[in-house]
Amino acid sequence: RIGAAAAGCANRIAARVTGLVFLGDRIRGFAAIPGGELVFKLPNSGEGPRPALGDALDFGFHAEDCRAYPAAQE
Repeated sequence: RIGAAAAGCANRIAARVTGLVFLGDRIRGFAAIPGGELVFKLPNSGEGPRPALGDALDFGFHAEDCRAYPAAQE
């Protein structure tokens, strides 16, 4: 969940948009968070506001909706 929709989530984090990539019907976004980067996808439906570079956004999620992976080892 992003923006106001994040308020109802048990887990929330503030982020700043650092990149956006057009992928046809989706937009892949990158956001700086404390200690790393968050990658997110949004529908590219043309409806509603779309984040811009530098925007501050709140992201929210429920634990059962997530998967976390360890950082790649070099």
